[in-house]
Amino acid sequence: MNTNVTIAPGTSVVTAGAAVQISDMTGAVDLGALPARFLQHATAEGLAETPVPGVKMFRVDSQTPRAPCIYEPCVIVILQGEKRGYFGTHAFEYGASTYTVFSVLIPMEAEIISASPEKPFLGLALSIDPAAIADLQMRIEDAPMPAPKAAGSIAVSPVDATMSDALHRLVATFDHEPDARVLGPMIVREIFYRVLSEHKGIVLSAAASRHSHYHRICQLLRQLQEDCSVNYSTAEMASIANMSKTSLHESFKSITAMTPLQYLKSIRLHQARLLMLGEGMSASAAAYRVGYASASQFSREFKRLFGLSPRLDMQREGVEPRA
Repeated sequence: MNTNVTIAPGTSVVTAGAAVQISDMTGAVDLGALPARFLQHATAEGLAETPVPGVKMFRVDSQTPRAPCIYEPCVIVILQGEKRGYFGTHAFEYGASTYTVFSVLIPMEAEIISASPEKPFLGLALSIDPAAIADLQMRIEDAPMPAPKAAGSIAVSPVDATMSDALHRLVATFDHEPDARVLGPMIVREIFYRVLSEHKGIVLSAAASRHSHYHRICQLLRQLQEDCSVNYSTAEMASIANMSKTSLHESFKSITAMTPLQYLKSIRLHQARLLMLGEGMSASAAAYRVGYASASQFSREFKRLFGLSPRLDMQREGVEPRA
C-alpha cells in the first residue's frame, strides 16, 4: 500500500530519514506573471534546452497517465500545474511554487494530474553538479552536517520570496543570449545556495559529502549507471561501496527505495528504452548492449515495467528499428 503524501499549506508530513522529505509549504509564494513569461519561450510541448547552461525547460499540455520515468540528479521547479510521483511505497503530489531535489539517479513512476492547453504543466530542470555543490557547502557558514545513512534522495520544498525573485531573473535572461551565458550561471548558483540554506538542503548536500554512507552509495550508483551492462553481484557492489552486504542493502534501499539488484535492472531497462527510442536500436541489440543475455527475458521484464512489449512501445512512439 502506498503512503500518500499531499503537499498543502501548513503541512509537513514526511520526517527526515524518509525516502521522500516534504517541507512545510507555508512559505510558498504566488509566482505572478512568471508562467506567462516562461510560455514566451516554451512554445511547444516537451523538454528543451534553454540558453543557460545546465538548465532545461518543459511543457506538457495535457494530463498523463502513471508511467515509469527516470530522473537524473537535478532540481525541478514547478511553475504551473501539478504532478504526482510514486517512489517505493510513497506517493506524493507537488505543484506550482514548489521545487523538488532529486539527489541521485532515480527510477520512479509519475503522472501529471493538472495540465491543459490553456494552462500547461510548466517547469525548469537544473542539473546538479556535485563539485559545484561541494564548493557552495564550503562557503556557507554553519553548513549542514554530513547526512545520516537514511537521508533519502527526494525532497520537496516551497518556492519562497527569495527563490521566486531568482527564478524571475533567471527566466528573464532567456530573452538575451549574452545575459543567459554570463548572468544565468550566477543565478543558478544562487538558487542552489537557497536550496542548501533550507533544512531540506541536507538531501542535496548529502550527495556532495565525502564522509558518509550516502556518498558511498552515490559513487556506487554512478558506477552502475556507467557500467550497467556488467552483471554485478551484491557482494561485488558491497565491495565497491566499501560496506558490508547488510549495510549496503539498508543504505541503498533508504536512498533508492530499491534493492541494489532491482535498481540495476531498472537502470538497464530505462537505458535500453532510450537506445531503442532515441537511436532506433532493435530490442535485441539494446538488450545485449545493457547486459541481457536473453532477448526473451528482456522482453518480459521490459513489458512488466513499461506495460508494453519493446516492439509495441516503439510502434506507439513512431520509431522504426534500424535494419
